[in-house]
Amino acid sequence: MKFIQLLETRNSWTQGRDISPWHHQSSAGADILMGSIARLSRSLAGHCFPGWSSLESRREILSILRPAVQAQRGYKTAFRVEMSDLDLHSRRLILERKLLSPCMAARQEGCEIIIPKKQNISIMLNEEEHLVIHRYSQDFECRNMQDQLMSFAANIEQKLPQGGFARNEQQGYLLSQPSECGDGMQFYVLLHLPAMVLSDMRVQIQRACGKIGLGIHAFYSDDDGDTGNIFVIYTQPAPLGKSQQSIASLERVIQTLINREAEVRRKLFILRPWAVRDQVGRALGLLSYANCLSYKEMADSISMIRLGISLNIISYDASEKAITPRLIELLTILAPAHLAEVTGSQGSPQLPCERAEQIKALLRELNIQLKP
Repeated sequence: MKFIQLLETRNSWTQGRDISPWHHQSSAGADILMGSIARLSRSLAGHCFPGWSSLESRREILSILRPAVQAQRGYKTAFRVEMSDLDLHSRRLILERKLLSPCMAARQEGCEIIIPKKQNISIMLNEEEHLVIHRYSQDFECRNMQDQLMSFAANIEQKLPQGGFARNEQQGYLLSQPSECGDGMQFYVLLHLPAMVLSDMRVQIQRACGKIGLGIHAFYSDDDGDTGNIFVIYTQPAPLGKSQQSIASLERVIQTLINREAEVRRKLFILRPWAVRDQVGRALGLLSYANCLSYKEMADSISMIRLGISLNIISYDASEKAITPRLIELLTILAPAHLAEVTGSQGSPQLPCERAEQIKALLRELNIQLKP
């Protein structure tokens, strides 16, 4: 598969293409939970970790892992490229789709990515470890994704020379960071939490997650800071045999946060309806009339529009059944690198103006309005 086939971003909402489908809601009204990611890490026995390796060593790792991955069903035609063959703009495009880790985006020769056509898996060779696999899902499916990745990694290991992945009975799979040895699994869940942000509860969430060993950070950010009120709650690497406990802990926290966000939304609308309508109305006004929009302005405003839709204070075209996924899609399509790709004007000062025009066209198409 060629790079242009991987992207296909131009006017995606009018041509039926599905950009980053893995974090679109799979059920009606599921506006809080946006998706989940599982990360599996493995390193080969008898080889230097990528951070300490020479180019020759990385090349050798590629010659071992690449055929084993491509031997798996459906991967002979997957998109594959060495990082040194990607320019900065191309890396940013893949980063904006979250199909590339920041660590991998900085890699050069001897490091490779493999992405199948469905874009539900990203395989990175010589990232922090020799093999890193990200698996994406629309829902909270960490247990299923763990089973799938474990099985996939086992199938890859069957194609490897004698020795396979580095591990021992006490520590499990051996990785470059001793504290991360074990099952080699981490899990990330995306949540849209605008009401809790409006209620100044972000620090409270961070402290609560930290107390039980979970991390939290913004999913989207740019030079102006965090955007879109979308957060990733994630586990730390689990010791051997402890992944199920990590998932169980994550499940409890995610369900608590979903319930809490829904409760805060209801309370805000009951106790401060004027404030909520003001925030949503300002966001709609900005998107409807601004001639230039930064990415942060767009993402924050879309978050408020989504909040207004969930509270039934925003009206839109009754025939549009998937309005929220289309709004979420804009966070990728109108991100800086994607917008530059569509307009063919990388680094142009006119990009914020083009973003504003694209947004206004979509709002008119969907007939999005604030209810009286």
